[in-house]
Amino acid sequence: MRGPRAPLRLFSAAGLTVWLGVQGCLRPCTAPAQTLRVAERPSCAVLTFEAGTGVDSGQAAELGNRFATFLSLIGNYQVLPRYQMHQVLSAYRFIPSAYPTVAGAALAAGRLLDVRYVIYGEVERIGSECTVTTTLVSVEDGNIVRRAKSRYAGTFKNFVRLVPGSNLKTLLALDSLPPELETAPAAPAEPEPREARRERRKAPEPKKAPEPKEAKPAPRPVRRPAEPETGADKAARKLDSAWGKTRNVLAGRVRIGTRSTHFVLLDASRDIDNSYLGSITELQAEQDYLPINVFVQGMVNEHWGVEVSREHVRAKTVTYWDGHSDGTFSLSGPSVSLIGRYPNSTRFTPVAGMGMVFMQAEFENDPVWHNGFGGPTRDADYAAWRAAGSPPWPNNGYQRALDPESATGFVLSGACEIALSPNWSADLNVRYVNVETTTRYTLSFYERVVDDRGTWDFPMGHVSVGIGLKYVF
Repeated sequence: MRGPRAPLRLFSAAGLTVWLGVQGCLRPCTAPAQTLRVAERPSCAVLTFEAGTGVDSGQAAELGNRFATFLSLIGNYQVLPRYQMHQVLSAYRFIPSAYPTVAGAALAAGRLLDVRYVIYGEVERIGSECTVTTTLVSVEDGNIVRRAKSRYAGTFKNFVRLVPGSNLKTLLALDSLPPELETAPAAPAEPEPREARRERRKAPEPKKAPEPKEAKPAPRPVRRPAEPETGADKAARKLDSAWGKTRNVLAGRVRIGTRSTHFVLLDASRDIDNSYLGSITELQAEQDYLPINVFVQGMVNEHWGVEVSREHVRAKTVTYWDGHSDGTFSLSGPSVSLIGRYPNSTRFTPVAGMGMVFMQAEFENDPVWHNGFGGPTRDADYAAWRAAGSPPWPNNGYQRALDPESATGFVLSGACEIALSPNWSADLNVRYVNVETTTRYTLSFYERVVDDRGTWDFPMGHVSVGIGLKYVF
């Protein structure tokens, strides 16, 4: 009587093996305790390995994919799929070379991927010896959990096939690997028994099946002539092609946004003995909180670029004696700055800038002052003139005017970009603008200047704080 046959393995996955007996009974085999996880497993991402001496990027990527597959089969971690990892890092335009160290780039990638651990590696080949060094990093605190180094002498193909299992065993401090990940060489095939070989020789050769008749070629489809392209279709095609090329050129290099600001004048009041002009002793800031300060940034690389921004300041003049206003200064124009950015592993990117500002100045004359009304009854006299229909040339054509010149100055800026999505970010900024306008004061009769009182400097230097929104192409 023959003894019982050995059970046949039905399937095996992630360290759990099920066996099928001859009599139809199922016997579960005890799996290693470290591969069974009832609680939720921590998340982990295997980053693309760094290609060193003698290894190209394709070989390094192949080895990284092998490590990710082995880590998934071990079952200790919830491994982020490779395609999902590449999608997220590509959406954030993640560039590892922008970081000073490989470890810093790996930690930044882990935070973008929102995983608890990352594994990064460096692989090189000198002669026939291949070496891989892997590192397990905790993303929460940035500490290195463990590092493993493996060497192999042979072909790179066998290196990719044999080394990941033993390296991960050391990196994860495992006592053993699941059976399907063991990389022992396969046993030699057993020789064919003599009786079986003899029977095989006696057996008649199988008849060859008749060759199928050559099928007749299918008739060629009748091609209809394409419809002629209209002028509108051609224009639309050219426009799509031009936009596609433009977008490829602008991708990651051009940023456009707008800001809403609040400014404070640095020289806003003086004594009567040191007035700005005559009895004007105060400049009152007039705010405009509409987000109309548009700016454009062109980046040479991730760190350096040029910003062109709209600057605007508005100040109302106030006199010392009765507090009336002679008019309002309004300065606006572009600033051009060299900016520097410091990208890092967080969502917050500091930015600093320095440049020049070019502003066009205007003075909106107050109609009461401009048309020569003065004294205690100035407002009543002006109201009576308006009630009479504003006849031309009140006060015998006497007028006063301030005429400011365009101004040039310099600007210093500091900002913090807060990433909201791969393309959108908030912009918190502080700007210092040093600028003043030289203004000419004249008296005239019937629009003919009779008295030129000279020029006077009105300082418009200010500090502004603002918030904005920016889009990256």
